[in-house]
Amino acid sequence: MQLFLVDGGQARAVEQFGSRFSIAHLVRTSEGIRVSFAYLPKNGSIGRHEAVENQILVEVDGEGWVSGEDRTRKPIRIGQATFWTRGEQHETGSEKGLTALILEGVGGEPPQDAAPILPVRNDAGDNR
Repeated sequence: MQLFLVDGGQARAVEQFGSRFSIAHLVRTSEGIRVSFAYLPKNGSIGRHEAVENQILVEVDGEGWVSGEDRTRKPIRIGQATFWTRGEQHETGSEKGLTALILEGVGGEPPQDAAPILPVRNDAGDNR
């Protein structure tokens, strides 16, 4: 067994594409799948860029938003995941801070039985 730190203090700062976050890479498989943790501080972001490979972002702490090609910001919270395909422009941000597990690589696809996130009405009756 091997233990190692993957907290935000061990992560590498990223500023590319106007980003403000840090990342800790966990593993890269022989098939080319990479698993990482991304840490966005308050008002942090992963700037708009093109997905190099298929990518899934899983929110594990905090709250924030994600967007794809249409640039529409959609809220994301703990337990939700976002999938972007290779070549898709996307970004992630948070006003309060968030931590996400990111899996990316050749051939990665969301499961066919994944439950889609449907619009939720807030107290004002607006979709979000």
